[in-house]
Amino acid sequence: MRADMFKVIVERPRSGRSWATKLQPPRDDRNKVPMSRGRSKQLNENLAPLRRFLRRSVGRPWNAVFAEICAGLSVRSAVQKHVRDHLKDLVEMDAFERDGELLFKGYREHEFERGKRDSLYVCKRTGLLRVLPALPRKLRAERQSPVTWVRPGHAAFVFRDQWWLVQVARFKAFPVRDVMLQTELHGSEKYGSGIAAHLYGNAWVRGVSRQALTRAEVAQMGLKRK
Repeated sequence: MRADMFKVIVERPRSGRSWATKLQPPRDDRNKVPMSRGRSKQLNENLAPLRRFLRRSVGRPWNAVFAEICAGLSVRSAVQKHVRDHLKDLVEMDAFERDGELLFKGYREHEFERGKRDSLYVCKRTGLLRVLPALPRKLRAERQSPVTWVRPGHAAFVFRDQWWLVQVARFKAFPVRDVMLQTELHGSEKYGSGIAAHLYGNAWVRGVSRQALTRAEVAQMGLKRK
């Protein structure tokens, strides 16, 4: 890691503004000292160098990566310690494998699913920094409106800029094919599919048939995008 990592992360143009107008003392008290001109300064972190360093470190022992980061950041500095604290947001420390599934511990166990970006995690078994690749765009559950249940088992929502009426059905085991994503859903037999939960609002249903809705049908159903 570059020796000036902390300087690169923290020292970037800071937000704020300067006052160009001339400050006059208050008329009711000519002896009061006017406020001086200045610029407000706030910490404006640039974490991109740290993200790039972590991405380049995939495959290395996490203890070695963490030690290299800590060597350039002092816990005595509140600002530098704050930057180091960002690691828990950039790397999942509590991921583990069970029966071939990658899980992580939050307030309860969840499946560690692929998202829109690569996700970094520490492998409990090997101690290495690993990456969970991002889900290809065509497989992402990109719903762009609330789910409206127009009748039992039929959900209407916007998916990739098109209104759809989707018939859903419950399932109990994986893998199962979803008609909206045109692929198989995988997940935890205990908690269901996170992708299904994001798309339908229910981790235990899948799309079995779909129908593109016209503008007239959307208006007739009273559907709202927001």
